[in-house]
Amino acid sequence: MLVNQPLLLQACLDGKFGTIFEYGRSCVCEAGFIYLLGEAEEGILSELKNRWNNRMFICMTRQWEEALLTSYPGMVHVTRYQMKYEPGSTDEKVLCRYMEMLPHEYRLTMFDRTVFEQKPFMHASTYSSYEDFQRNASGAVVWYQGQIVSSASSFLSWENQLELDIVTAKEHRRKGLGIACASAMLLDCKARGLDVHWDAQNPASRSLAEKMGYRLDCTYQAYSFMAPEEP
Repeated sequence: MLVNQPLLLQACLDGKFGTIFEYGRSCVCEAGFIYLLGEAEEGILSELKNRWNNRMFICMTRQWEEALLTSYPGMVHVTRYQMKYEPGSTDEKVLCRYMEMLPHEYRLTMFDRTVFEQKPFMHASTYSSYEDFQRNASGAVVWYQGQIVSSASSFLSWENQLELDIVTAKEHRRKGLGIACASAMLLDCKARGLDVHWDAQNPASRSLAEKMGYRLDCTYQAYSFMAPEEP
C-alpha cells in the first residue's frame, strides 16, 4: 500500500492527466499506473483483469490491497521506492562533476526542438508541443554517433512539479550516462524553481537517486497480472 499520493495520482485527481473511474465508494485512476482508492468493491474487482490485464496496480488503501490479493492470489508484485529530495543535500559542484565524467565519445545536450521531435524513449510524449515542454518541463540527453542513447526527462508536469524518468539503452549502461543526464536536468530545474519527483522502480534507480540528494521516503508494492518487462 502506498500512503503518500504520488505526483501522477495528484495530477489525475486534479483532472490534468489520466482518467478517473468512480464506482460507488471506490475510485480507479488510470494515470500511468492504475491507482486503486477508497473501498474495494466486488464489481470493479471482477473487471480489473479484463480491462487492465497488462498494467501495474498500486493500492492506496489497505482494504484494496487485501481485496486484490484475495481475489487474485497469483498476482506478481514488485517493490518500488518513493524518494524524497532533501534540500541542500547535494552541492551543485557534485552534479557538475557527474556531467564532466561523461566519457569523451559521448555528448550531453539539453532537450531542444530536435530532441523533442524525436521523443527519445517516449520522453516528452505527454506534452502538446515543444513550447509546452519548454515552459513546463525539462530534460537532457546523451548522444553517441548521432543517436540518442540516454535520456532524463519529465514524464509529467503539474504545478511546478515534475515526474522524472531516466532511460539508457542497454548497450550503453554502467557508463554514467543516466546520472549525467539527470544532473543536467536537476540543475536546470533548480535554477527555474521546479521540484523533481523521483519514484525508483528498482534498487539501482534508488541508488542513483541517493547519489543526487534524494532519500527514501517509503517502499511500496506494485501488482500485476503479468511479470514486468526487464527495464
